Amino acid sequence: DVISFLVPQSMKSWLQITTNLFSAVIAGFLTWAAYLFILSERQFGTGRLLELPSWIWNLIFPVAFSLIALRFFMAAGATVRTILSGTRPPDSRKS
Repeated sequence: DVISFLVPQSMKSWLQITTNLFSAVIAGFLTWAAYLFILSERQFGTGRLLELPSWIWNLIFPVAFSLIALRFFMAAGATVRTILSGTRPPDSRKS
């Protein structure tokens, strides 16, 4: 966020794409880690809550991280489309 104040306006879109792609990759890694956690829980987990195995309750983690990754990929794609169309994105810091 601090860097966005320091770069020229012409570089802000590229910085936004880089940030969104980096965030999507990190969320993708977290999705994979959550998936491995679910596999481990399913194989070794013994806990139950409301008559359901604990791994079912933990499915929220890979689902949430995959949605976060998708959101960042879509944001990067929207910025690329904006750059290719030649229109300037609105500056969110202006009041």
